[in-house]
This record gives sequence, C-alpha cells and structure tokens, in this order.
Amino acid sequence: MGLPVDSHVHSEWSWDAAFGDMAGTCARAVAVGLPAVAFTEHLDHVVWTADRTTLEESPRRPGGA
Repeated sequence: MGLPVDSHVHSEWSWDAAFGDMAGTCARAVAVGLPAVAFTEHLDHVVWTADRTTLEESPRRPGGA
C-alpha cells in the first residue's frame, strides 16, 4: 500500500501560508512518492496583513521556536 493523497495543501498564494511554495511542494511530493496533492487556497474578501515582527514570532514558522 502506497502513501495517501495529501488533499489539503497551501501554497504561497494562500494568505495563511507565507512560507508556502507550490513548485517546492510538488517536487517534494514526487520525491517522497505521493500519488497526488490538492492545493486548497484560502480566499478572503478582507485584507489581512502581518508585519515582520508577527511573522518572526510565529511558533509555526519553519525553523522558529
């Protein structure tokens, strides 16, 4: 039995995934043998902003605390 499809992936085009990377995600999926990925971007009609401090303090930041 192979790996399952990852059906909930965000790219840099989704407001909540500043570190997303569509091309990188696809390349990694191929490298690890995923049969498919589904990009599920968020669309909001409200403008969300985050300043540098907010992004640097985020516990979900890759390589962050």
